[in-house]
Amino acid sequence: VEKIKLVKDHLLEKQNTNEKIVAEKVSVIEDSKDKIDALAVKLTDIMTKANELNKKTIKKDEVTALINKLTKYRHQIEAKVALINKDVEFFKSHDHCPTCTQVIDETLKNEKIENKETELVQINNNLELLTKKFEETQSELEEIMSHSSKISELNLEKIQVESQISALNKYVKQLERDIKHINE
Repeated sequence: VEKIKLVKDHLLEKQNTNEKIVAEKVSVIEDSKDKIDALAVKLTDIMTKANELNKKTIKKDEVTALINKLTKYRHQIEAKVALINKDVEFFKSHDHCPTCTQVIDETLKNEKIENKETELVQINNNLELLTKKFEETQSELEEIMSHSSKISELNLEKIQVESQISALNKYVKQLERDIKHINE
């Protein structure tokens, strides 16, 4: 009888211990599932932010092409300005044609200089407008690049959250297997 009582006490103690262990594991599983749910919400938020930023970077190729085109135009205009300045300087500093040695009429010289300077003013005004457009477009590209950088950061964060969710899911499955093993 004493032996039976000891065995019963031992089995009862083991059952109580197992119930405590199972209860603790169930509590850990619930906490882990709550963490998984919170991480899933965070993951959704990250993906939403990344998608919103991605929409803002769609024009990257278009903006880059425009910058290249504006740069090309600016170089062409600057070359034209240099040629006009060279022409103006020529008429200001020469009284004779260096090719045919004829005298260049003063009226013709003044007319040419005036026309070239007027053309220069117009070109410089256009160059200022082009420069302004270039700066605006460059600013837009910098903003797009900033968004791209943030998207990369969000993608890294997404990978980390997915990894945490995966690890918690594996942990929950292991705890469930442990509970099943204890209950057998």
